[in-house]
Amino acid sequence: MPIAIAGSQRFWPKGKLLPRPGRRMTVTVGKPFTLSIPKGTNRRESLRLATGELMHHVAELLPPEQRGVYGETVGPGDRP
Repeated sequence: MPIAIAGSQRFWPKGKLLPRPGRRMTVTVGKPFTLSIPKGTNRRESLRLATGELMHHVAELLPPEQRGVYGETVGPGDRP
């Protein structure tokens, strides 16, 4: 089940000891899915494929500016 957290950099900036009150952070829970790893794939390749698939599901839940390289196949307006 993919879960995305958006806005955490404003809520608790890197290097700060305490969070900044009054900032907004959003947690989005996506739909459950089953990984599609082809049978006979070696362990290293299975891990690479699983990571890519999971990260693409998470990227779909994030705003475009936070998707990074995993959001390249996610089109604009795909955010729920």
